[in-house]
Amino acid sequence: MLYNTYKMRSKDSRKSTLKETLQLTGAVWAVWMTKNGGEWYILTSQRLTKARRVSLLRYLKSSAVSTWLSGAMAGGRTRSRKLPLSLDMGTTRVYAFPIRESQSLLLVGADVLDSSAQRIWRLASSSKVFSSFPKKHIELLYALPFEMQATLPYDLPRSLERVLKQVIRYISAMGGWLAVYRDGTLHVKAHWNCPACLGQVMLLEEEEILQTMHHSGEGIFSSKGDEIWANFPHLDLLGDADGWALLPLMIGRRMVGAMALWKDSDFSEEERIRLEGIASHITPSVELFVTFAEMADHLRRLAMLNDFALVVSSAQNLGQIVKRVFALLARAFGTELITLFLLSTDERTLREYHGRGGAVVYQTLFVENHPLAEYIRMGQHLRIEDVAAADFSPIHEEAHTALLIPLKYRGKVIGALELESAQSSAFTGYD
Repeated sequence: MLYNTYKMRSKDSRKSTLKETLQLTGAVWAVWMTKNGGEWYILTSQRLTKARRVSLLRYLKSSAVSTWLSGAMAGGRTRSRKLPLSLDMGTTRVYAFPIRESQSLLLVGADVLDSSAQRIWRLASSSKVFSSFPKKHIELLYALPFEMQATLPYDLPRSLERVLKQVIRYISAMGGWLAVYRDGTLHVKAHWNCPACLGQVMLLEEEEILQTMHHSGEGIFSSKGDEIWANFPHLDLLGDADGWALLPLMIGRRMVGAMALWKDSDFSEEERIRLEGIASHITPSVELFVTFAEMADHLRRLAMLNDFALVVSSAQNLGQIVKRVFALLARAFGTELITLFLLSTDERTLREYHGRGGAVVYQTLFVENHPLAEYIRMGQHLRIEDVAAADFSPIHEEAHTALLIPLKYRGKVIGALELESAQSSAFTGYD
């Protein structure tokens, strides 16, 4: 009964994964295929009509095509091939994404898949929903149904919360958190019995224990009284715990995130082995969730660019443009600490626009002695993680982080747009 339930959930997860990946990448159709006895079989498909299904299977019977697919699986690399027009598959090319340690692959129909789209499909193919596991891992699979079951991968906090809850079901703990790695920092996106942990940002360069975990790629365990016990970040959040564990989520030598758990007793040797296995198991799913969320955010940003174009074309004057653009930026970046700087033609004065109470106010200042004059003239993107540590003078007193983007016209700097936030590490290189 448990095995049948797992199979049913896996089937739903596979269809969901294909459907959502199609939406993100703009591909026409996708199938999960396997080879058995020299023949190719379709296991799951999305947006593939019956007629095209028949045409595809007939096409795959060609020795040249079958050899091409077998080569893709043997090499473990993405391949693409032009489809004959007579096939009428609704697209001009087909892409093959091998699934490691299996005799299966994802076949995707699209006119073109750029590098970002191909990366998403490779992440989907590495997801455990399309993998076959040795029998010794069956118990772990039953205990850890992490994949995209009954959740939206675009909702990163909710997805990671589900992952962490399943871990807790398998390894009991008093509390814990799951963090995503980004630009040298760990951002806690999900927690278990530790609401104060949520939103915490930890700089690896400031936490020796996190650096050690990152460089070694291995889990770190400690019992109360150990010499490394006090090195746990935010030690005060452990309460009466007697043991803690820090697990990196690694793909090769690349960190995806980290997980921390603590309990009222030491972690046994068996629990430590299980936790390291769990960390390895959930990492592809965590990366997939992060990628889906980033792509969804990217699509929202593209929609925002369209809004910018409408604003500029419909506004009557500069004041209206600034007001509407500020509103769009506040919605996109979650901050109202926005400033626009415009240089005069002789570069002696600077007009400074601020949003205040839904209105836009401005003042004209001399460039000389302006705290940001040097940064504006440099004409380079600038991201400040900590304004105090960087000796950067923010426009707003409550600001902790800043993002400065130059405005250029025909290669010449004409001003800058600055976003500030009262939150720590609020902006990324992607922003």
